[in-house]
Amino acid sequence: MDVMRSAAARVTDSGHLNAHPAPAHPKILLYSHDTFGLGNIRRTLLLADYLGATYPRSAILVLTGSPMIHAFRIPPRVDYVKLPCVNRIRADEYEPRFLADCGEEVRCTRSAIIERTATAFAPDLFIVDKRAGGIDNELVPALEAMRRLATPPRVVLGLRDILDAPDVTGRSLRANGSFDLIERFYDEVWIYGSRDVFDAVAEYNFPPAVAARSHFCGYLRRHAAPRTAHGGSPRILVTAGGGGDAAVLVLSYLRGLAQVPEGEFQTVVVLGPQLDPETADGLRRLGAQRLCVALDHRVGVEPDFLAEQRGVDARVLERAGPIAGGRHRGHELNGARRIQWKERGRLAPPAHDGRAVAARLGVRRDQERSGQGQRDSQGRR
Repeated sequence: MDVMRSAAARVTDSGHLNAHPAPAHPKILLYSHDTFGLGNIRRTLLLADYLGATYPRSAILVLTGSPMIHAFRIPPRVDYVKLPCVNRIRADEYEPRFLADCGEEVRCTRSAIIERTATAFAPDLFIVDKRAGGIDNELVPALEAMRRLATPPRVVLGLRDILDAPDVTGRSLRANGSFDLIERFYDEVWIYGSRDVFDAVAEYNFPPAVAARSHFCGYLRRHAAPRTAHGGSPRILVTAGGGGDAAVLVLSYLRGLAQVPEGEFQTVVVLGPQLDPETADGLRRLGAQRLCVALDHRVGVEPDFLAEQRGVDARVLERAGPIAGGRHRGHELNGARRIQWKERGRLAPPAHDGRAVAARLGVRRDQERSGQGQRDSQGRR
């Protein structure tokens, strides 16, 4: 997780965080943009873990609406405030996940909790995930209130490098006022990615004032468990993230198994916790016909650890090449194609009948991934 060290060092070097020693120092508040899947909260907790290890006297508080937060391993020195859950129904449109008839009440409740927490906790550093104004601009009152604190925090926006197709993302950032909010409230923009893979500043056409405070921090990396050599038949692990849109991908994979002779490889499919129970049961039954082990998703368990426990090589699919699910957003295909020229694998198109999946497994299963990609810690103010 040393990829964030250069960005964290910029905050420390400013003198802001170390100006007033205190029993808990620095105090860091993180806002996680949780509306679909598990990616945002996983990234937020990964960042919190790194910051906690870097600053042993820190106190780190996470604001999250993830319905799965209780199932994650919470890092040391980290706690969280749970917000009411919302669900993304379309791009830039949200509704309550559980309190369906209380849209305005949920919006006001979330915004009030965020503002009160931010002013009471009085952080030294506030890191916002993905969206400058939060969901439906719920962060704006808190951002305004923190500027009135005796010692305002340093405010950072953290962005995954590839959010969607460049033209779609650029329009969205302008339409939802993100660029204006960055110029008004934010000290820095941390881009989790490498400029030589995808230059988000150029691709999204950042305004000069936003580009000047943007820094490429490299890719966030989880620690991998040690692996022992395996000399038997190939072992394949299939994971579907949160599982909310996993049905097409998993169904395509299971159909692809029907075109591969028995005994060619061992496989485990891990179903996401947000996959509806009826669909999950149907996929388990289909998998059982091919001696495929289908597991419920254990949120805190990393693929390498699961591979160690179940005898599955978590990197086989990486060697076979990335596979885009049927209900993908632009960033999935875009990201895979960007990585393609870095020689990390070729892209299988969205597979609905299983033929492409079966072909990828047969053609690429014995090829080793040729490179790890490059991490770029160069930033630009």
